[in-house]
Amino acid sequence: MRRNHNGLACQELLTRTTSSGASYRLWLAGVLGLKGDLNDATAAIAEARKLSPEVDTIERFRASTPYAADPAYWALREKTVEAGLRRAGFPER
Repeated sequence: MRRNHNGLACQELLTRTTSSGASYRLWLAGVLGLKGDLNDATAAIAEARKLSPEVDTIERFRASTPYAADPAYWALREKTVEAGLRRAGFPER
């Protein structure tokens, strides 16, 4: 139950953000993918790819975050955002 509550809070926060950057769109797509909202997730991925066509895989999305060095961050991101992106069809490589 808590995971669903946190997922809704993340979705609301990312949807309301004033940033239109590709990174925010990919985070939103990951949250939506985890929730199973695959149509909305793929739409968010498409928006992100319009903004940053070079970030077209999970591998390149990771590379766009070089400042995050904490292994716990990457482990959590793998299990959440990246898992949701995979469910939505965003390619690994």
